Amino acid sequence: MFARQMMATSQFLVPTQNRAFAVSEKDLKARMKTVNNIKKITKAMKMVATSKMKADLTRLQNGKNFGSNAVD
Repeated sequence: MFARQMMATSQFLVPTQNRAFAVSEKDLKARMKTVNNIKKITKAMKMVATSKMKADLTRLQNGKNFGSNAVD
């Protein structure tokens, strides 16, 4: 019982944060649009990074045996 009272009182001691991300419906729609745009940019950046990685791996694979016959 004492632990239950302790937990109940400790809940009031913890400060709460009030975030006003969307005060109105207009602000909420603008924030949703922003988040979607960021998502699209991130997706494009990942695709570019994947393309560069594939090109680097191809160049590495092609150049692996480049000088193997020159050195005996």
